Amino acid sequence: MMDRQILFLSLLVLTGTANQWDHIYSEKRCCNAESHDKLLQCANSSTHRSSAKIHLVSLATADIHSYAVYVAAINSAHAASFGNSFQLATGSFRLGPDLKLLWRAGNVATILEALKVASEATWVAYLDADAAVVDFSKDALSAVVEAHASEETHLLVSRGELIGPGTSSMFNSGFLLVRQHPWAHDFVELWLSKLSSSSQNDQEVLEKLYRQDALGCRRHVGILPMGLVYSEIGNPISGPPDLQHVVHLAGVPDEVRRGVFSAFWRDLCDGGKESMALPGSVGLREAYLQQMAAFLHNSSTGDGLEVDVCQTSVSPRQCLEAAERLAFGLQLQNRQTEAVMWASGALLGRERRLGALDEDTLASRSTLATVMEAAGRKEEALAFHEAAWQGRQVTYGRHHRATLLSAAKLGSHLLAQSRLQEATVHLQAAQQLAEMLGPQHSSSITAAAALALAYAKQSRLKEALLLYQRTARLAAQGLGKHHATTLDLRLGVADALQKLGRHDEAAAAGARLLRAQRALAVPSHNDQLRLARALELTAGAAGGAGPGPKASALPKRLELMQEAAEVYAKVGAKASSVSALRSTADMLQAAGRASEAESWFRRALAAAEAERYEGSEGSEGVSPASAAASAAASAASANNLAMLLRGRGRGSEAEGLLRSAAQGFAQAHQRGAQLRALGNLADMLRASGRGTEAFQVSKHVLQNIEQMDSEDDVLTAKSNHALLLYSLRRQAEAEKLYLEVLTHAERVFGTHSSQAAAARADLQELRRREAMHLKHRA
Repeated sequence: MMDRQILFLSLLVLTGTANQWDHIYSEKRCCNAESHDKLLQCANSSTHRSSAKIHLVSLATADIHSYAVYVAAINSAHAASFGNSFQLATGSFRLGPDLKLLWRAGNVATILEALKVASEATWVAYLDADAAVVDFSKDALSAVVEAHASEETHLLVSRGELIGPGTSSMFNSGFLLVRQHPWAHDFVELWLSKLSSSSQNDQEVLEKLYRQDALGCRRHVGILPMGLVYSEIGNPISGPPDLQHVVHLAGVPDEVRRGVFSAFWRDLCDGGKESMALPGSVGLREAYLQQMAAFLHNSSTGDGLEVDVCQTSVSPRQCLEAAERLAFGLQLQNRQTEAVMWASGALLGRERRLGALDEDTLASRSTLATVMEAAGRKEEALAFHEAAWQGRQVTYGRHHRATLLSAAKLGSHLLAQSRLQEATVHLQAAQQLAEMLGPQHSSSITAAAALALAYAKQSRLKEALLLYQRTARLAAQGLGKHHATTLDLRLGVADALQKLGRHDEAAAAGARLLRAQRALAVPSHNDQLRLARALELTAGAAGGAGPGPKASALPKRLELMQEAAEVYAKVGAKASSVSALRSTADMLQAAGRASEAESWFRRALAAAEAERYEGSEGSEGVSPASAAASAAASAASANNLAMLLRGRGRGSEAEGLLRSAAQGFAQAHQRGAQLRALGNLADMLRASGRGTEAFQVSKHVLQNIEQMDSEDDVLTAKSNHALLLYSLRRQAEAEKLYLEVLTHAERVFGTHSSQAAAARADLQELRRREAMHLKHRA
């Protein structure tokens, strides 16, 4: 049959002629094809378009056409709708009958042949047979070229996995854009030549050429951010079509590929208001998860959450890989119970079949740790993170990229549990990823961002700021200016500036971030949280530290802060909403408007208490984490109000609030904050003449000082205790402790820091008072 013969032609030139198109595929060409062969024949039936700007080409051998026909139909339709051309190759004159060479180098040979055949096109776009252009809202490939290619860019390739095929880690060559240019011809020829004379795959050879800067390729190769035309293998559909233009189902079972791409093709033909191809649609991601689940249920035994994963599969290794990927996808959809089930099943199956130290088993252990962490099972997650890291040291060695990735994940988990020193050790080790993968790789950026946060939490603010600033620039280049990680890093910069007392710079950085956040078309939950924090920072007094901008700007600042509280409340972040109310009170207090500040502090406390009552642990649908957050918000509000009331001479109420704050922080398991509240209580008791009582509370704080959250808190606690010792006429002990505070401040923050200056002034004042006391006695 003619359609059978088409499959075995060496090179088929297929084009799509632009007609009148609606927003989605309105011509419906090929939609009535009665079989796979008919669909392929129809997709191949258009004529070459000499005026095409971009020539799309794919390679699909006969054994994969069960899904490749749908991909070809989708890509042909996309090319036709925007006046581009499409080409399908089923073999190559250059590679002969060697199928192994075809699998390793077929895409490169196909690109080279396409550059010769489509000489009129400006660019050639290569897509693997399991990669489809799904954004029909625009000429997505032209948009990629316009946004990411300079005049010197002749090849565009997506960033790849940390753990890719073979030893590759930089690129994924399942999608490439190659300019019609003599340099590109020469480079692709070199690439194919190196492939033909080695046993490496195309990505390994491309990475080697790039690292060697062969033919000056670093100047001519542009690296596309992850999530634009390729997403990580565990999350292949990370965004809607208007954000992720190409979906590449690399390594996915053929049955799943066929199900997903055939569903998209049928949807494209049917059209409608709920089309998967529409901007903002998550339909394709949902179809992927449904197809993966169906595939796994057909290969497993049991029902509900009691499933023996992949027991009936004829290809258990591939099946267990699918189970791990499904678990990761479900975790991102907040379907944690199902995610844990599939991840646990994948690990158990791999341990049985492959052994505890097989690379796939170790990958499953790491995935289960991630899933457990998302499910709130922190101790179990930590155990799996540690096991994955230790196992990879044995299997790969300490400095392998896989081991370093585990170190980064372990460090991030420890960071989330406030085990800061341990986290820092692992995250510092993981910075080697930047040397290995390049500083713009997503894994390098994630590890650097976590280390910056670890520094910030330890009050190593200058180090944190420098790392945040550098990593934010790299993320903008490697991930994109509007990527969530880039925006989070910009928020880190603004936060660090604010904590360093550089309020004008922090407000300016917050305002720039605020503009970026307001420009997002479809903001996510995290985008809304980031928007609210940007509003706080722009107001200039977020967190209550420092005076911020001039008092004349106070009405605008209050307006921004109230908007932040409203955004937090809208997305259900009630604890953060309470924090914004406290920040408003801080702002008023700094402006000398104590009565208004008191009113806002009381409003914050009332809101926090209401949330605490509604979300008390044990209530239906309330997690321990939510209950703890509510208790912490209430305690923080009580602490802040107490300090204001103390300054207004209302010590009795202030004392009760501080005791309540300490109790609330204890219930929230925030030991550092509890000690800070107790330190405030001790200092208030000292000032009211209750020295003996104050000493017992302050002594308890000092005995547990290593549990405090920041170096600033440690210095404050020690300084307050030194002042208490002086008030109890224990001058020698007081002077010794003040000297210790000064040495500590100089070591941590620097000789010329504000902390060191304050400690120096306290010591000088103690010595001045003691000299005056001795003089009067004489």
